[in-house]
Amino acid sequence: MFSRPLCLALSILLCFNLYADASYCPKISDISLSQKNTWFVPGQKWQSSSFSFADGLSQFVGAYWIGAQYGVMTCLYRPVLARGKEVFNVELLNADLFSIPPDGSYTFESQTSRYYCYSQSGRVEECPFFIMGEEDPLTEDEIYEQISYQFSTHNIF
Repeated sequence: MFSRPLCLALSILLCFNLYADASYCPKISDISLSQKNTWFVPGQKWQSSSFSFADGLSQFVGAYWIGAQYGVMTCLYRPVLARGKEVFNVELLNADLFSIPPDGSYTFESQTSRYYCYSQSGRVEECPFFIMGEEDPLTEDEIYEQISYQFSTHNIF
């Protein structure tokens, strides 16, 4: 995979095509505010865990990932300022397991033990990640092959 600086030098469109199987944070147009003033994506598992005073979302900021090989993804959005209220970045969490590409688009910050991806242009495609795939179940023959003891005298003598 290519690193982010090389991707930006080549073309953002080309870089997006390098991650054909990648997933991305929800676009602002897909995010809704609930009656309890929390953000969510209808029909998906993306949701904020805290109350928000924001009147809307203005820009995708980036994402952070916590994990070893697989982990939890959080997407960050800049809110529209609410009159008279202090507002913080909106965090949308997803409890599924994800992995991040090994191309340098995410940088590790030791103070938080998180990998961060900061968007340069506000586009979610700058921070790709991958959903943990489910393996196909093994057949009976494959299970037998894995657990059967292969005795051989070949290496003894």
